[in-house]
Amino acid sequence: MNGRTADLLGVRTREIRYTQLLRYFFDPNELHGLGSKVLLAVLEPEWRRSGHRFNNIEWHKAKVEAEFNLGSVNTEKRTIGCAVDLFLQFSDYVVMIENKINSSESGIISSGETSQLKRYSTAFVRNFPEFLNKKVLKIYLTPDRRSPKEDTEWLPLAYSDIIIRTSKLLSDDSMSKIGRHNLCCFLWDLITGPLYLDNLVREDLKKLISDAIENTEKHIRLKRWCS
Repeated sequence: MNGRTADLLGVRTREIRYTQLLRYFFDPNELHGLGSKVLLAVLEPEWRRSGHRFNNIEWHKAKVEAEFNLGSVNTEKRTIGCAVDLFLQFSDYVVMIENKINSSESGIISSGETSQLKRYSTAFVRNFPEFLNKKVLKIYLTPDRRSPKEDTEWLPLAYSDIIIRTSKLLSDDSMSKIGRHNLCCFLWDLITGPLYLDNLVREDLKKLISDAIENTEKHIRLKRWCS
């Protein structure tokens, strides 16, 4: 799918929207009232899964950017610009996250093309030598936790993983009212957005909502929040 077709179908627009949503809640300096809680909940398990040793990560000092320009790489046929969806910088660490919802990773391997994530890895190494002394975590975020076509350094992550990890924050009694409200909005947006594309998830969600409406004594807090 080329860029123009993706725009016409709303695919790129949808991915950009959720990329910006994640950027906002990952950034500890934004006014969501959650500090670095979401960032820590989502990324700490990925650091452990990557096998990297990490110490003294200052989560509250993270610099979070969306649509980060990695520069260009020369492929077999042409020069291609690379921009990763989310780029996070810490004092000793770098995190890159590529977000795919409707679209798939570009690059037809069987035709001799380099995959999109492989291009991003190459661009990062070639164009950012100042980061080569830092540990790098690469994440491929999709609704279904699909694996990369070629570059296995990118760890597959599902939107459901983010929802499960951040929903546990609701039990944090130290969270402010505005933080809790914004977290609920964040979770609801993810559930009814990327995951809503899955028919099974959509049907389960409909059943839960119906149950909440019909059995208010069981789901009084949910009903109050929805109201």
